[in-house]
Amino acid sequence: MEGDKELGYDSLIIRLDEKIDSISSSISKFETSQLRSAALISENDSLKISLNRYISERKEIEELFWDESHKLSRYQDALNHVINDLQDFKDINKVSIGRGWNRISSAHCPVCDSEVSNLEDSRLTDSSIKKSLAFLNSQKATYQKYIKGSKKVLNRYQATLDYYDKSIALKRGQIDSLHKDLESAKAMSYRSEFQMLAERKQRKIELETFDLYLRRVKEDLISLSHEFYELVEEEKRLKNLVSSDEDKIRVFKSDFKILLESFGYRSNGLDNVDIKGKDAHRLFPSVYISGQEPQYIRYVSSASDFVRSIWAYYIALLLNGVRHPGFLVMDEPGQHQMRVDSMKSLLKTCSSLSCQTIIAISQDRKYDQENVNIHDLVSELEEGTFKLMHIDDGSGCIARLDN
Repeated sequence: MEGDKELGYDSLIIRLDEKIDSISSSISKFETSQLRSAALISENDSLKISLNRYISERKEIEELFWDESHKLSRYQDALNHVINDLQDFKDINKVSIGRGWNRISSAHCPVCDSEVSNLEDSRLTDSSIKKSLAFLNSQKATYQKYIKGSKKVLNRYQATLDYYDKSIALKRGQIDSLHKDLESAKAMSYRSEFQMLAERKQRKIELETFDLYLRRVKEDLISLSHEFYELVEEEKRLKNLVSSDEDKIRVFKSDFKILLESFGYRSNGLDNVDIKGKDAHRLFPSVYISGQEPQYIRYVSSASDFVRSIWAYYIALLLNGVRHPGFLVMDEPGQHQMRVDSMKSLLKTCSSLSCQTIIAISQDRKYDQENVNIHDLVSELEEGTFKLMHIDDGSGCIARLDN
């Protein structure tokens, strides 16, 4: 900037070169010239104007520096509060492991044995604690980002203040030299000229260094802009996949419930069993009963019904999984007092699939308190839809094939 006029980099370099040439020429002719008091006075006035401008600009930067410092202090206080709250909820979560909130939130008076309840504790649930922990972790991450950004801003302000301090000290030194030159003999005036020449050359070097740095930053920004564009396009592509994912989840859930019904699930009613693509219990079969917290199907089902849900879930994955290896292995699926009709339905379903299923079943086993042979279970299957391999005692499932 020259006065109130802004100059581009090339124009500023040209001005500096002209000034350097002019000062150099003056120095070379100084021995035969007269004292240039008028020029020195003009230079002195220009330096004072420049000094006042630097002082004013430095004051503005200093105010911004202190404002940002106060902001950083508030961020750090807020982060400390969040960390303390987060620790409190983590402690609560540890205390509540394996206990019911109804026992934690209520107690009995040791004198009259009357129930004494804590309404605040009774409002706590495992779900609310997890949500609070997730929210506090999000706040913690946000404040940490704010603090990191604020520190970067403070570093830039400090670097700017250092630059102004250096420039102000330089200007004051030049003014002091000019004052001495204006009052000194002709021979002493060389000092001011050489100092101004050194300053112009140093400023040119700094401008050229900054220009090189700026060019590199521009190249980095261009590279980042390309990466950003690619990420934006990728984000669009992923958003377009959301509806496709929802369709897949609907088909997967439908297959799961159809299989669950065919296997004879009875514990909670099929209308209350669901698979959702959102938290909590994402993509896992859960039971949703009005007025109750959602529960994984294993916690609210009988042992045999939970096994049925496993059958249905893995077969539904076999049918719908894009990256599924394409076969399913089950070992003794008839455990936990399984009914014969459920086992027959499982075998019939597996025999009708286009994918391979390998099922290891004991030759004789009790079902519904009755001994049932494996041939009874496959008696209703169509020939050619399955292969029954008998494994003798002492031999294994995997054996070498003779040529």
